[in-house]
Amino acid sequence: MRSPVGLRRPNPPISTSKLPLLPREGEKGYDRAMRNGDTHKRARAQRRELTLSEAKLWSCLRDRRWKGLKFRRQHAIGPYVVDFACTDLRLVLEVDGRSHDAPEQIAFDAQRTAFLEKAGWHAARISNVDALVGGDPLYLKLDAILRSVLDKD
Repeated sequence: MRSPVGLRRPNPPISTSKLPLLPREGEKGYDRAMRNGDTHKRARAQRRELTLSEAKLWSCLRDRRWKGLKFRRQHAIGPYVVDFACTDLRLVLEVDGRSHDAPEQIAFDAQRTAFLEKAGWHAARISNVDALVGGDPLYLKLDAILRSVLDKD
């Protein structure tokens, strides 16, 4: 019997100094710049290897269960794979565990967030603990994130 949830390694850090400057949304070449074949392959593989906290959050988000919003899991955006993305709101939800407390990972997360915000996405982080608890506390956290995104727009 297959295990429904596998463990995955965090994405390796990517040096953004080697990345070309991306055109802004609406400019010529934007759609092509946001596509990356290697990232799509990595995203596809990671969809089969959700962590327990990601699986719990996905059960709350899938099939438009939260506020009728459509989310994608392990979604490729440029050179990065994000845990969950709502393309309608351009909202990214990242589930963070203890590995995100390491200085290298903090720097990588800051790079990723800067990239996503430059590309017009809103990035929000949810701790593993919050995702695993689930229920009303998780939905309250998601509601607060949604309010902050709508207030920015």
